[in-house]
Amino acid sequence: MWMEAASSLDADVIVVGGGHAGCEAAAAAARAGASTLLVTQRLDTIGEMSCNPSIGGVGKGHLVREIDAMGGLMGGVADAAAIHFRLLNRSKGPAADRDLFRAAMQAALRRCSGLCLVEDSAEDLLLLDEGGVGGVRTGSGRTLRARAVVLTTGTLLPPAILIGRHRRPAGRLARLDARAAANRGGEAGEGRAGEGFEAEGAAVGMAATLERLGLRLARLKTGTPPRLDGRTVDWSHPHLVAQPSEPDPTFLSLANALRTAPLAPGVVTCYMTTTSEETLALVGLEPERLSSLFVYPNGISGAYPPHVQARIVASIPGLEAADIVQPAYDVEYEYVDPTQAAPTPYLAAAAPSDGTTGYEEAAALGLVAGANAALAARGEAPLLLRREEARAYIGVLADDLVTRGTTEPYRMLLLRADNADARLTRRAAEVGLVGAEALSALRQKSDAVARGTAALEAARVPAEGELRGELGGGAAPLVEPVAREAVEVLVKYQGYIGQQEARVRAARKAAAAGVALPAGLSYRAVPGLSHEEVEKLEAAQPATITAAQAVAGVTPAAIERLLAHLQRARTMRRAVGEEV
Repeated sequence: MWMEAASSLDADVIVVGGGHAGCEAAAAAARAGASTLLVTQRLDTIGEMSCNPSIGGVGKGHLVREIDAMGGLMGGVADAAAIHFRLLNRSKGPAADRDLFRAAMQAALRRCSGLCLVEDSAEDLLLLDEGGVGGVRTGSGRTLRARAVVLTTGTLLPPAILIGRHRRPAGRLARLDARAAANRGGEAGEGRAGEGFEAEGAAVGMAATLERLGLRLARLKTGTPPRLDGRTVDWSHPHLVAQPSEPDPTFLSLANALRTAPLAPGVVTCYMTTTSEETLALVGLEPERLSSLFVYPNGISGAYPPHVQARIVASIPGLEAADIVQPAYDVEYEYVDPTQAAPTPYLAAAAPSDGTTGYEEAAALGLVAGANAALAARGEAPLLLRREEARAYIGVLADDLVTRGTTEPYRMLLLRADNADARLTRRAAEVGLVGAEALSALRQKSDAVARGTAALEAARVPAEGELRGELGGGAAPLVEPVAREAVEVLVKYQGYIGQQEARVRAARKAAAAGVALPAGLSYRAVPGLSHEEVEKLEAAQPATITAAQAVAGVTPAAIERLLAHLQRARTMRRAVGEEV
């Protein structure tokens, strides 16, 4: 519900910030039974998509499915606002109408029982004499008290907008509406560091308080491309390749996947323009709304001076006459070093305040932070999604940040979204994040997976036949649509999954045994390691497998390759009679 002004308010949980992390944190805390306040500078920007107009991204639909499995909002809201469905290698989620997404998120929050929205700026934390945090003080002079506080300040901790050599103390530029863009025309290229555009202010007081608490702050940078006037794009240009929306959309929310009625408000076609010799970039032209007035040119981020941005855009086929209605810009901002695990009672930070970037990472960590704030407020044990339990990639994300930290914005690229609900929904129910409806949906899907798997095991396909038709095609497919992805993975990868589990056990055994790494080991000679992993390992020079696992940026797959390399080396030494 919406909150009227008051001089003092009490709640179990306060969430600061109304971005993707803040929305999920506030909703999770309320679902878990905590009275919750969401404090944000402007109520009308709650749920804003600050950068790209898509949810899921490259390989990150998995996180959205995990959020949905735990009762989160992002998947359902994205489905409701989707205007283009396209999965590339089953990794890209739907494009969303920014206005519809924001409206759907705000509507979802208004339906949350026990949640109040407060339009104000959180300027300072209320510190208790006995230690810990007891609320926030706002820019209007109000004191808001709570048993736990979650900070989701986004890019507003002492930020700076950068365009060329010019800086402006602000966190992000406000998006133009259609009328403002029409009036501005092609004048956006004249601004310096976003001058002439409305922007959100900085949370300077909050940063100072965090430092007084002894929390280490570091600085990161992110960026967003220019926005184009769709009326000035040459959509008929021969180099533009149309990418129509898929006729059978794959929804991010299980509840929507079980629906039979259409959900999308409408669809638009996106376009891909070829690279040019001058710009050397592949650019996707993505409409931000059902109306194609605003276009997001995915692939040309860069806070260059306005005149350079104009030249870059004009060099791209189809954009020769395109007007920039808002310039590309970078944002520098501060974040709390996430390796400082719980130094202040009843205070938590979620993305990007803790070093991550991306809508999905923010929402995922926000959900967990909000749930744990509610649990802490009533004195219960926290919700822990441990990476070793193989329950959630959200747990891997949190564990990486807390144990390894990050020196650049953390992003996740994932697969296996199909079984997120089977891994997480029952655990979410234990702490009150989901109810009977979600458990019923899980049972429906689980039953469909069981029926599909049994049907395929009983099916006999001629040697020249194909399984794909049996799986989902024909008049009477063996597998129901809601279960098709999960059944396909189980059938095709069952043997590989067993091999992977064996490798995981071997890696854990090696870590427990303290397997040593040879002095002077050349990591460049280890097949399959990425350049980043080689660089990190050579810089760290870990003495054991356990130490190598703790190096930031080194994945479990890299540890497997390292163990395999060591085993091959031992085998070769045995073959030539050397002592091992």
